[in-house]
Amino acid sequence: FLYSAMVYFAFALGFLGYFLYLLFNLKFLAAALTIVLIALMPLAGYREHFWYMQMSKKKLGCNFDDWLAFVLRRKG
Repeated sequence: FLYSAMVYFAFALGFLGYFLYLLFNLKFLAAALTIVLIALMPLAGYREHFWYMQMSKKKLGCNFDDWLAFVLRRKG
């Protein structure tokens, strides 16, 4: 799940670069559609990383605060 999350975030960065390329070439419709991909990739990455966090902690029923504490390496 961790590797899947990293791949999703890498794709999000790639789409961000592609979005900037489209803006510089004045292709606004394609740029608008790319924004959708830029929004969906980090969401999928979050989902995968959240599942990774639950498996690492061996605890189900975690919430966003638990995930944030896991990412920031706080006790919780």
